[in-house]
Amino acid sequence: MKVLLAEDSSVVRVLLKQVLTKWGYEIVFAEDGEAAWRVLERADSPRLALLDWMMPGPDGLELCQRVRKAAREPRVYIILLTGKDEQEDVVRGLGAGADDYLRKPFPVSELMARMRAVLRRRGRSARPVHVAGDLQVDVTAHIATRRGHDLELNRREFAILSALCQRAGSALSKAQLMADVWGDFDQFRMNVVEVHVSSLRRKLEAHGPRMIHTVRGIGYVLRP
Repeated sequence: MKVLLAEDSSVVRVLLKQVLTKWGYEIVFAEDGEAAWRVLERADSPRLALLDWMMPGPDGLELCQRVRKAAREPRVYIILLTGKDEQEDVVRGLGAGADDYLRKPFPVSELMARMRAVLRRRGRSARPVHVAGDLQVDVTAHIATRRGHDLELNRREFAILSALCQRAGSALSKAQLMADVWGDFDQFRMNVVEVHVSSLRRKLEAHGPRMIHTVRGIGYVLRP
């Protein structure tokens, strides 16, 4: 999923890129308000935007107002990032159309939690979500939950889980998973699939019994 990061601090951009890329998001950068607006005007603009309130050009607050005035569909979800910490600033930000507001400095874990909360609101619109027992996988929002718990998956783990969940009950070979997730097939790198499945199992089984089973001689199957 694409995320617009409009932030004039190169230090913050580098830090957030490392974290968000790790969790599977594709980052589109903007160093000022004008660059951010050019991205937001596009038909294929990201559906989630992290906007620095105090960046040069039209600031984050003005961009919120522009986006809401344009009444874009599908909706662009906006989280304002700012050093402003007065209650009246929070009110102004939300009143301008921001979906959430995060005060700097903030722990990355809080940003991730707020992004997921905003994307869950988006998930309430009519859109397919793959469900297998107590597991839910929203491919568009890049969110997977089990028994209400967020599964913190990296990009490869999420792609493997999505493939297995879409075809729950059917066995997928390691070759199929490698082709689906890595885009190619290399018999000498098959152990990479095993490593990712092992990590994925641990994260799933932290919230319930085993779901991903080994099918001897074939590969893996997800059974709710």
